Amino acid sequence: MITSEGEIRTWENISLGLGNLDRYLETDLELSEDDGVERMYKLNVSFSHRVAYGADNQDHEFVVTTRKSFAFRINVTVSAGRATPKISPFTTSRGMFSRSSPVIFANEDDRNGVISIATRGSELFLLGWKILQRWTLSQDNQKVS
Repeated sequence: MITSEGEIRTWENISLGLGNLDRYLETDLELSEDDGVERMYKLNVSFSHRVAYGADNQDHEFVVTTRKSFAFRINVTVSAGRATPKISPFTTSRGMFSRSSPVIFANEDDRNGVISIATRGSELFLLGWKILQRWTLSQDNQKVS
């Protein structure tokens, strides 16, 4: 579960979440006060991708986008009965020294949220109002193509 402020809560299983609301693990996307979660997409990871990258059948992957066009990949792994989210922000290289930036759309006019997400194998497409980006997903990171 994720709130509009970016707080993520995970439970070991759904029955614990319904029966005992206080037993959860909480992490935070650390969004600015004027930003908020816009959408959460569940990635349908193909069987071949799971085999190639060693993903477990209990793992779940999501992409969360914000109103200011930031994107985060959240991989929830289940180990020893405990669900643990790993948060990886989408970043691009900007400027003369190729510094990493969490701003996924270079033009400020394009930073009005992400309209849609689509996947094809290990590729992820982020559609903004005027731009389409293709990202390549691997087990540990994601990079713009």
